[in-house]
Amino acid sequence: MSSPISIVGSPKVYTVTIAASASQSSEIELQGQINGFAIEMPNAWDTAGITFLGSHTAGGTYKKIVGDTGTELSVTAATNEMIAIDTATKAQALKAFKYIKVRSGTVASPVVQTAERILYLITK
Repeated sequence: MSSPISIVGSPKVYTVTIAASASQSSEIELQGQINGFAIEMPNAWDTAGITFLGSHTAGGTYKKIVGDTGTELSVTAATNEMIAIDTATKAQALKAFKYIKVRSGTVASPVVQTAERILYLITK
């Protein structure tokens, strides 16, 4: 007989919205509380990858988040899927930021969404 699996901590679900005719989401306060990270994509999405912006204060100046190689932290994204973010690299990098936003596209090529898009960020 196997023992039940013990799960430490509960996942938190954050809702971020990218407005129609925009490429950046509303901000969320993560408080560095990430041990796992996933994104639930909406059923409709204008084709684009996802990058992230970070700030140390609410409503502050948001800057692109890059790794130690200078490359933007990015995720391949498509409609109607759950994206598990690689905990060993990307999720750990996001852990350093208290506030983040999600961007459709990159800093050099932002992709404006043609309708409001609601994404769910799931952390643990």
